[in-house]
Amino acid sequence: MLLLYIAGIAVRSRFGIRVVISNLSGETLRNVVVKVEESGNRYGRADLESGGRKRTWVQPVTECHINVEFVDAKISRMGKL
Repeated sequence: MLLLYIAGIAVRSRFGIRVVISNLSGETLRNVVVKVEESGNRYGRADLESGGRKRTWVQPVTECHINVEFVDAKISRMGKL
């Protein structure tokens, strides 16, 4: 059992960090993107319905910031979390 657990950790480390985004705003968020600041890598570009949830795996470089960007449908501007 311990060997399976250690193997699972080794496999997951190749995927990076899992980011889960939940939309609790009551509005659809447009063009939701997860961005790793230092590398400039962007993951996703999808709409997230109210009450919806998406997850993605990102590959950070060293210590870095991970931002979630989206277009607020109500105000029609770019937002960040």
